[in-house]
Amino acid sequence: MSKHARGASPSPSVVLADCVEDLRGLAAEADRSGAAGSLHAVRLSSKRLRYTAELLQDDLGEQVQPIVKAAKRIQTALGDVHDLDLRIEMIEDELVDVQLELAAASSATIAEDPGRAADALAALVGPIPDDPRPGLIALLSSEHQQRRDALARYRAAWDRLETALVERPGRTS
Repeated sequence: MSKHARGASPSPSVVLADCVEDLRGLAAEADRSGAAGSLHAVRLSSKRLRYTAELLQDDLGEQVQPIVKAAKRIQTALGDVHDLDLRIEMIEDELVDVQLELAAASSATIAEDPGRAADALAALVGPIPDDPRPGLIALLSSEHQQRRDALARYRAAWDRLETALVERPGRTS
């Protein structure tokens, strides 16, 4: 339900301020929780702010352009975080699958010949021919670094947005 009186049309500045207020609330929650879902909600809210600012540009003038640009940067950075979260999850799942396959093979080795338990253990913890784990772990490390970089871009874009909001003439928030 709208925050404004029924039948009354809020001014463009108030509409924009409402979008900013919603975004700030979601961003505060994302900062507290760090949850992927919270970051995704911030991304969607930044998209609403961006599109609202673009639609209100005729009424509010060019001063909304820095807001549009910052909101777009937030969207892009958090879109990258979301994509990286999905890739990280896929890599982690693959690592688990590989480890389960190795455990099953080790169990089969021990079942056939309990005297080969040391060989079975070595296959679980040591290098094996064509072992995908080192490559997966290197890839996982790279994806986590890219995620940290994307979060840094988000924080920088957030700072730009806050600056644009403070510097906007006729601001209401």
